[in-house]
Amino acid sequence: MKRSSWMRFARGSRQRELRQWAWWQGNKAYRRDAPWVPLAQRTPQVRDNAEALMTLCALDDAEHRWMHAELLRELERFEEALTILNLPPFPALGPGLESLRDAARRADSRLLPLPAGSAPAVEP
Repeated sequence: MKRSSWMRFARGSRQRELRQWAWWQGNKAYRRDAPWVPLAQRTPQVRDNAEALMTLCALDDAEHRWMHAELLRELERFEEALTILNLPPFPALGPGLESLRDAARRADSRLLPLPAGSAPAVEP
């Protein structure tokens, strides 16, 4: 089954996990020193996946909010990313949060290191 087909049938948290996995897989080459290409400049399918994944992120969940802000930043939507990051309350999630905020302030869409323990939970 093609990725686009199984994405349509997944629901809720399962769809979020699958879309997150697809996002991370799409970034794999860039973590291995390939020249960075922002999500905003990639294929329509990549951009559509990012948009759909953001709709599955609950703003009252700190990890979802972080993911939403990271997607916005990789899409070069820096002001929106900062708006999400500045919503109260935002519990401290370690130094990665400040790195994300700083990158958005600098209008830098390049990949940041993945937070420890954040390996994809889903293998299709």
